[in-house]
Amino acid sequence: MIPVTDSKGKVIGAFQAVNKLTESGYGSFDEQDVKRLAMAAAYCGRTLDAYLLYQETLVDVLTGLKNRCGFWEYYEEHVEPALERQPASLIMCDVDFFKLVNDTYGHAVGDEVLVSVGGILKKQVGELGEVARWGGEEFLIVLKDHDLAKAVQFAESLRLLVEESPSISESQRLKVTMSFGVTEIDSQLTVEKNVDAADKKLYQAKENGRNQVGC
Repeated sequence: MIPVTDSKGKVIGAFQAVNKLTESGYGSFDEQDVKRLAMAAAYCGRTLDAYLLYQETLVDVLTGLKNRCGFWEYYEEHVEPALERQPASLIMCDVDFFKLVNDTYGHAVGDEVLVSVGGILKKQVGELGEVARWGGEEFLIVLKDHDLAKAVQFAESLRLLVEESPSISESQRLKVTMSFGVTEIDSQLTVEKNVDAADKKLYQAKENGRNQVGC
């Protein structure tokens, strides 16, 4: 067994060869075999290291959700190619009065709220699509095979679930609400313009009193 290390020398795995098969059957590993295995382990380590670093660029560190880069990749690979065959929708949402939460309870509690809310959204979306932390207290959901009516219904179920959760924070008996903006994706528009349309619907919901779905 030969350790697999990253670019900083940290062990991230192991490369193991169990048996050596020769023309005459099983044999023993010699010094040349060990050198070859060490080289293979080195290449394996660099490849794995590069992959892990790449994955880190797609994930929000706090919530574990996809970040903007992760969303773009998911959209291009799993949503855009299917738009001609089935509808898809975007839901932009954020935590109501989140600045007040930070100012009142501190940023640590604010982080707890974001992690908790992100977990609720991710669990409910499941295989239906993907959730990304868009920035600050704002999240973006893409739902495959959902027209506007189905997406609005789904957003309303999320709104109620967050509102009725007994406590969003682990350290404080704290409840929050969320506002949502929903738009069906127009395949003739760029993804940026579709996201902007969902964001405008969210703004509409907030202008109308928050804790509601704009569509």
